[in-house]
Amino acid sequence: MPIKTEDEQLQHQAKKCVHFNGLQNKECKAGVDYKSLPERKWGSFICFGESEGCQKFQATGMEKAKADRDLVMNHFKDAMIARKAITDHEKGKRGVHGKINCPVCNGVETLHYSIAGYNGHIHAKCKTENCVAWME
Repeated sequence: MPIKTEDEQLQHQAKKCVHFNGLQNKECKAGVDYKSLPERKWGSFICFGESEGCQKFQATGMEKAKADRDLVMNHFKDAMIARKAITDHEKGKRGVHGKINCPVCNGVETLHYSIAGYNGHIHAKCKTENCVAWME
């Protein structure tokens, strides 16, 4: 069943193991080989709240899940501010690249960007450490 509400999303994240780093990896951050974990029915996985079967399971917890959510939302908000500055500067142009003053950190000509000619997607990164960066 899909997760619908923000509360359901937070509860899901709070149950996730802190060591989970994606099934594209052979093992989690704690060194547990994902293939060694017991198989579960479709839609169910030990790393997402089913501690039975993994001795290193450690739930993220609601406080950390909320902090992670807030961090992601702030990064998204900052990226939207920077994206608007780029599109305002280029006024609908495609197939261009350049740099502008970053509206997030106020860095002078630190926001480097390119706008794809074929679909208008923007790739951007501020040269200031820990500022905005994204690819569409």
